[in-house]
Amino acid sequence: MYNESLMHKKLLPAYLLVLVNILGFSLMLPVLPFIVEDYGAPKYVYGFLLSSYSLFQFLAAPYLGKLSDFKGRKPVLLISQAGTFLCWVVYVIAYFTPKISILGFALPLYIIALARVVDGITGGNSSVTQAYVADITSKEEKSYVFGYLGGIVGIGLIIGPGVGGFLSSGSIGYLGTVLCALVISAITLFSIFFGLEESLPEEK
Repeated sequence: MYNESLMHKKLLPAYLLVLVNILGFSLMLPVLPFIVEDYGAPKYVYGFLLSSYSLFQFLAAPYLGKLSDFKGRKPVLLISQAGTFLCWVVYVIAYFTPKISILGFALPLYIIALARVVDGITGGNSSVTQAYVADITSKEEKSYVFGYLGGIVGIGLIIGPGVGGFLSSGSIGYLGTVLCALVISAITLFSIFFGLEESLPEEK
C-alpha cells in the first residue's frame, strides 16, 4: 500500500496535466456559444472554435512526444504547460479587448481563436505525459495507472462543462471560467516544476 501511495504521489503532476488538458476543452463547451452570440458571429464560428483545440492537439502530439525523446520529458512538459497558462492569459486579454470589427468578425474572436489553437498545440503534451508515466511504472502498474488516467479524462468531461457554465453565469461572464482555468494551470505548472523528476535521463 505504501509503494502504491508513493507511486501516486510521483504521478500527481501527470494526473494534473491530464486534468488540465481535458478541462482546456470541456470548461469552454457551454461558454463558447454565448461568446460567439455576444460578438454577433455566425453559429459555425462556435464549431470552428470548439474543434480547433482538438485538431491542433492531434497535430502537435506526435511532435511533442518525439521532442521529449531527445530533450527529456520535464522540459517539454514545463514549456507546453507554460504555453497553456499563457493561453488563458490571452483569454483575459480578449475579454477586455474592444469589439472592433475586422473582416466581419469582432477582434476578441480572433484573439480567442488564437488562444484555442495555441492551447491545442500545447495540449498535445498528452503524448509526453503518457510517455512519462510509461517510463516510471512497471509492466504490472501500467494497466491500472493508465486506467486512472482514463478516469481523470472522464471526470474532466463530466465536471468541466458544469463548472465552466456555473462560473460564467456571474457578473463577469466568461472571465470567471478563465480565471478558474488560470489557477488550475498555475498549480499544475508549479507541480511539474517542483514535483516531477525527469524520467528519461540524458544517457538514454
